[in-house]
Amino acid sequence: MHRAGLAILLAVTAVIALSCGGTNSNRILQSIAISPSSVTAQNGHAQFVTTGTFSASPVTVTPLPVNWSGPALPMSSNPVACTPNDCPGIDSQGLATCGQTWTGSFTVTASAPRDPKLPLSTQNVPMVTATATLTCP
Repeated sequence: MHRAGLAILLAVTAVIALSCGGTNSNRILQSIAISPSSVTAQNGHAQFVTTGTFSASPVTVTPLPVNWSGPALPMSSNPVACTPNDCPGIDSQGLATCGQTWTGSFTVTASAPRDPKLPLSTQNVPMVTATATLTCP
């Protein structure tokens, strides 16, 4: 009798834990949105924020931790070499910086593993990506 009561108590505890935000092992990242989707840098900088949409609760996460890359070479001009102090870039918090002599539109990319349990640094796994446009005046 005592064992049956303990088994019921454990089962009820597990159900409560799962219904109150327990982990969902099947939860996957379905998409990433970058806001704003297009921006002109002010004083050489622009801030991007990501929102992730997942298959299970919590369905949206803002800001979503991502790997940022870019800005890629200008979309409207020929590739030109740059020095580290003059290249446009984006930091891990989504703050984009225009290089001192760079003008034009650039692509920035945010990516994260589909499996939210994996660290951002994981390689060779399915990823979700999104892009936005940074314009350096």
